[in-house]
Amino acid sequence: VQITSALVLGFDHGTTQSFAAPSETALPSSTTATAGPHKSSNADHPSRERFQDSIRQSLQQVSTAVEIEMESVMVVERAETEQDNAEGQARTTDQQALRALVTQNQKRLLRYRKGLQDLSLHYHSESSNGMLSDDGEDNSYVEKGTDPALSASKLLIDICAESQPLTGDWALKKLRKLAGLLDEMDQSKHAITVLHIVAALYRSRNTEADRNQLCRALLYLSSLLLSLARREEALTASEEAVTIVETMAELESERYKAHLAAALKMKSICKSDIGDADSAIKAAERAVSIYRYLHTNRPADFETALAGMLMEYSIILSKDRQKEGALQANEECLRMYRSMHTKRSTELEAELAEALCSYSIRLSEFGRIIEALQAIEESIAMQQVLDEMQPGHFTVHLAWGFTHYSTQLFKANRYEDGMEALEESLSMRRFLSQERPSRFLADLAWTLASYSMRLDKLGRRKDALEAIEESLKIRRTLLAARPEISCADLAWTLGMYSTILSKVRRHGEALAAIAECLRIRRSLHLRQPAAFEANLASTTFSYSSHLARAGRVEEAMRACEESLMLYETLYEARPQVHELDLANTRSHHATLLKRLRGNGGPYWRREEPSS
Repeated sequence: VQITSALVLGFDHGTTQSFAAPSETALPSSTTATAGPHKSSNADHPSRERFQDSIRQSLQQVSTAVEIEMESVMVVERAETEQDNAEGQARTTDQQALRALVTQNQKRLLRYRKGLQDLSLHYHSESSNGMLSDDGEDNSYVEKGTDPALSASKLLIDICAESQPLTGDWALKKLRKLAGLLDEMDQSKHAITVLHIVAALYRSRNTEADRNQLCRALLYLSSLLLSLARREEALTASEEAVTIVETMAELESERYKAHLAAALKMKSICKSDIGDADSAIKAAERAVSIYRYLHTNRPADFETALAGMLMEYSIILSKDRQKEGALQANEECLRMYRSMHTKRSTELEAELAEALCSYSIRLSEFGRIIEALQAIEESIAMQQVLDEMQPGHFTVHLAWGFTHYSTQLFKANRYEDGMEALEESLSMRRFLSQERPSRFLADLAWTLASYSMRLDKLGRRKDALEAIEESLKIRRTLLAARPEISCADLAWTLGMYSTILSKVRRHGEALAAIAECLRIRRSLHLRQPAAFEANLASTTFSYSSHLARAGRVEEAMRACEESLMLYETLYEARPQVHELDLANTRSHHATLLKRLRGNGGPYWRREEPSS
C-alpha cells in the first residue's frame, strides 16, 4: 500500500495534496482541487506509466486475496454437500446469514457507508439536492445471492483484461464497485488500497463530477481506516472531504448541504475517536444543524439521516460526560424512530431497537434504573421478534442487547438475573466466534472480560480468573493476526487481568501484567497522544498502586507523579471528565509521600530546629 501511495502521489503532482503524502513532498493544498483539470505534459508520461504499473501490481495482490477467499468458500460448500440435501440447504442459508453479520462497531460504520450510497442521485440533474453521484453505474457484477468473492473475481478479470489505461469512467466505476465487494468480503486492507487508487484518479481528473466522487471515495476510505483503528489517516481523509465540499458549497450552498453534512458526520466520529472532544462536538453540531435544515424542507428524505446524526451526537456528548445533552439528543432520536416506525411498521425496527438500547444506557447514567430496564427490555423484545423472522440475522444485536441488559440488572441489584442475561450473551458470542472467528473473536473476548468482572463482584474469584485468562488468550491470538487493531484491546485486558490476579493474591503476576499493559499504552500514546493520554494516566496510576503493594515505594512515587502530571493536563482540558481521577491520584500521591517520609527516604524532610 505504501508503494502504491507513493506512486499515486507522483501521479497526482500539481493537482492536490494527498492525505498519504510524505512530509518532504511539497504539493499544493487540497483546497486547490476546485481548480480546472490538471494539464499533463510529456514529462508526466513516465510517472503515468509507473502509476499504471502500480495499479496493476496492486490489483494482482487483491486478486490473490480474492482467490484465497473463494477457495475458503468452496471448502465450506464441499463440506455441506456431503450431508443430506435438506440439512445442507439449511446450513447454506445459515452460512449466508453469517457472512452478512458484522460487529456492532462495524455495523455503525457500515450504516454510514450505506448512507453514502443512498446519496447517489445525479448531482447535475434537475432534482439534484447536492447528493453524491453514482453516474448510473452498471450493477451486473453485484448479483443477488452471489458470493461477493465470485463477483469480485469476475470484476478483476474484466479490469485486468482491459488494455486501455485505467483512468476512464469505466475503470473508476469498476474500481469503486470492487472496493465495495472487498469490504463485503471483510478484506478492508485491500479495499483501502483500491480506494487510494480511486481517490488519486479522481484528483487527477478534477472536474466537478470528479470532485463529488472524490468526496465520496474519501469518506468511504475514512470509515474503512477507522474500522482498522488507523485513526489519524481516517481523520485526515475525512478532513480533506470536508475541505472539498466546503469549497464547492461556497459557490452553490444549497446544492451541497447534504454531502457537507455527511462529511462533517464522519469528521466528528473521527475526532471523537482520537480524543479531540471539542472538535468532535463542533463538527457534530454543524452536521446536526444542516440535517435539521434539510429535514425542515424535505422531511421524508432526511428524517432517517437526522435521526442517525442525533444518535452519533448523543454518543459523542456521552464520551465527554455531557450527560444531559447526550440524553436529550438520544430522546429526540428515539422520538423520530418511533414516529417513522409508526408510519412504516416493517422498516427501521433494527434502528429503533438500537436507539432504545442506547437510551437505556443514557438513562442509567442518571440513575434512572427502572426506566433503563424498561427501555432495554423493549429493545430486546423487538430484536427477538426480528430474529424469529430472519433467523441468524440479528444474533449480533441480541448478544449486544443482553450484555447491556445484564449491566442494568446488576445496577438494580438483580444479580442472578444479570448473570443469566450475560451468560445468554456469552453463548451467542461463542457461536458467532466459532462460525466467523475473524469478525467475532474480539467480541467474545470483550464478553468474557465482562463476565469475569461480574463473577468477581459475586466473589467467584476462581471463575473470574478463568474467564479473564480465556479472554487474554484470545487477545494475544488476535494481536498476532491484526496487531494494528488489537494492541489497545490487549492492554485493556491485561489491566483487567492484573486486577483479578491481585485479588487472588498473585501479586507478582499482577505486577508483571500491569507492566506489560503500561508498555503497550506508552507505545500507543507515542503514536496517538490525544487518543491514549487518559489510558496512559490510568495505567501509570494502577502500576503505581501495584508497586506500592510490592513495597517498591520510590518507584511507585515516580509512577504516581507521572500519572498526576497527565491527569492535571487532562483535567485542565476537560474538568467534568477527569475531576474524580485527579482527586484519587492526589490522594494516592499523599499516601505515598507519607510512607516515604516515614521511611526517611528521599522525600523525607527534617524538622527545622526551633529557635
